[in-house]
Amino acid sequence: MRGIIGASVDLNLVHTGDVRPSQVLYELTSHLVLHKWRDPGEAPKLYLFGQLKRIAKQWIDGYLKCQGVPIRTA
Repeated sequence: MRGIIGASVDLNLVHTGDVRPSQVLYELTSHLVLHKWRDPGEAPKLYLFGQLKRIAKQWIDGYLKCQGVPIRTA
């Protein structure tokens, strides 16, 4: 694929083989706390991190289906 300035870019999922499920859960929860469960102009509600992490884990375990994604077997 060509990038915006014309340089070719190789897009693949090789780097995701080293990502642990706990890291995905942490990143998702951080995004929710910092961007979705925040009032405009206010500080993030960090006290919600534990509750949102629990909810995100239930969603990942019960509803997220990754198909066609390489899975690390080692």
